[in-house]
Amino acid sequence: MTKIKEFTKTLTFWLVLINIAVYITILINPTLIYYLWSYNLLYNSPIEIWRFVTPVFTHAQLYHLVANLLSLIYLGSFIEKYLTKTEYLSIYLGTGIISEIATTIAYSLFRPEAIGIGASGAIYGLMGFIITTVVDKKDRLKVLIVVIISAIGVNLFIPNVGNVAHFAGLISGLVLGLIFMKCCKHEKADKFLEEYMAEVKSRF
Repeated sequence: MTKIKEFTKTLTFWLVLINIAVYITILINPTLIYYLWSYNLLYNSPIEIWRFVTPVFTHAQLYHLVANLLSLIYLGSFIEKYLTKTEYLSIYLGTGIISEIATTIAYSLFRPEAIGIGASGAIYGLMGFIITTVVDKKDRLKVLIVVIISAIGVNLFIPNVGNVAHFAGLISGLVLGLIFMKCCKHEKADKFLEEYMAEVKSRF
């Protein structure tokens, strides 16, 4: 019970809640999804810039929502241990928006009939950020390869996966992680990373 109470105080909890609220709202009013999915250069007005943000919180299928939220809870709860809420939100939204911009360009050019929705781009962004901030340098390539293979493997089981969003989110997360470690690290991050590395080394 205490863990649940603590979780309700986190930004991850509120991100999960927003995703669920949007999904329930779409169930009540299915036409709403037409206004939330990714921007398309061929069909959408230039003023519809909200479409670079809303897909990050939008899901059409329950399995898609559940899979993304489980990943968000796991990664978000971890990342929140060493980032401030503002930093965490910036990484989530920043990588999510970048993944939507990449999706817009790719779909407009090559798949004009396709639309993009889901938090996957932002979630892969969190993965990329964790790889370059927490994973030891000598292990980063191995972890990255596992993530990429897993991302490709998802295509075998789930149709219409947004690979562009996944890889754009992952790459932007990797880059933002490098920038954070070089320019933005602070006492909270230093303390957590030092303790985490010591704990990892003690296991081996």
